[in-house]
Amino acid sequence: MIERLFKFIFRSDKIIFLVIVLFFAFYFFSYRFFVTCDGPSHLYNANLLLNFFNGADPAISSYFELNAYPVPNWTGHLILAFLNTFLPIEAVEKVFLFMYFIAFIYSFKYLVQSFNKEIGLFALLILPFAMSLFINAGFYNFCLSFIFLFLTIGFFVRHS
Repeated sequence: MIERLFKFIFRSDKIIFLVIVLFFAFYFFSYRFFVTCDGPSHLYNANLLLNFFNGADPAISSYFELNAYPVPNWTGHLILAFLNTFLPIEAVEKVFLFMYFIAFIYSFKYLVQSFNKEIGLFALLILPFAMSLFINAGFYNFCLSFIFLFLTIGFFVRHS
């Protein structure tokens, strides 16, 4: 009986993995606001970028100037500005964090499965780290970098 249970779990690990990840990811939508330290400043900067690019407020384009150098912190702001084009500002941060959470978990699963394809459920061990102090402090760009780190190491392991 236990043997059949283990066989079922490892055969349907993708479905179980998805259900568990979605269960934890809907935490972002359970409250009206997801309060972080730097989150409001990221939303404000994304709104400034959006108004700068579409020319909605001429005072913004007359006061601000775009930096010509590629700055790594633009990643989160550009994603938030893009989401702000079709979502209300209250939902932008929640959708951004939802996408971050899903990408963080699945990029770690990609990394784990780069070493062994049959241990996909062990990627759930990253769940406590997905909602770390850094994401609650609002360090969005720092947290996004882990997604690229996991994907890069996983790609290197698979193709070396």
